[in-house]
Amino acid sequence: MRLRTSSIVGITATALSVAAIGYTVLPVVGELLGGPGRPQAGYVSGAQAKAARPSLPHWLPDSATEVDYKASSDGGNRLLHARLTDGALPAACTTAVSSARPAKLTARWFPAGIDVRPTASCGQYLVVLDGEQLYAWQTDAARVPVAEAAAAR
Repeated sequence: MRLRTSSIVGITATALSVAAIGYTVLPVVGELLGGPGRPQAGYVSGAQAKAARPSLPHWLPDSATEVDYKASSDGGNRLLHARLTDGALPAACTTAVSSARPAKLTARWFPAGIDVRPTASCGQYLVVLDGEQLYAWQTDAARVPVAEAAAAR
């Protein structure tokens, strides 16, 4: 059986179209699902988030709303967003003294470039408070010394 040139072109075009759609759609689906090895979740309140995820920081107010959280499975990199209706930093926070960017961790709800201007530190997290919107990140480098200190006790 001989295939016509038009059939070969049609089959090739269809295969390339399917590949292009897969190449375009899969990263978006992966981001929506948190990406491979990067758990991501959204919560109604800080209390609900902390009850569901023990890895969320204790300083996050229970009254926080619209909580988004993403964690790297291969280290201590974390991203956090929450709405603080009073627009005030949690009491456990202090003025930021350094800056460290979360390596290879992004989320559609975490603004690009915001991590270059931390305004406070809350525990191991660096924080930007923009009105009522709190954006926080923790790096693996910040987590490791604390984990080692806890293990030495």
